[in-house]
Amino acid sequence: AKRLNRKAELQLGRVREALAQGRPRDAWAEALQLLAGRIREPGVLNLAGIAAYQAGDAEQARELLGEAARRAPGDAEIHMNFGNVLAGCGDAEAALQAYASAHALAPGYPEPAFNAGVLLHKIKRYGDAAEWFRAALERDLDHRAAAIGRGEALHKVGDLAGAEAELQALI
Repeated sequence: AKRLNRKAELQLGRVREALAQGRPRDAWAEALQLLAGRIREPGVLNLAGIAAYQAGDAEQARELLGEAARRAPGDAEIHMNFGNVLAGCGDAEAALQAYASAHALAPGYPEPAFNAGVLLHKIKRYGDAAEWFRAALERDLDHRAAAIGRGEALHKVGDLAGAEAELQALI
């Protein structure tokens, strides 16, 4: 990856700081300055996309994170962030593809599978949700939210014994 110049590094730091402090509009304003300098590094695009989304510009976020994912096909975090924005934009199938990519790229990372499970539960695809929650639990046995999600999804598909077993394991 190409190294950013000092000014761009400082701007990127201000984007991170503003996001961490819950100031997405400030983060987005800083990110826009970075982008105006024609900086297209995947990490910059990723943070800019997050800032845009949190500031309420979902379509710009979708474009930026899509470009970041294309430029960094091996970066699980970028693919997961892209999935989050796609889900937020209502494009469930594209979001699931992004989550699946992130899941495949990061064997020890449960969040892409968990996020896929949450999305599938939301769109009432409970059987699929249960499987994605299971995949999250395979990567982190202590992921309580995934265990609860799996139990709820199993209950929705009528697997009461499976739901009870999943939820009993939490006690």
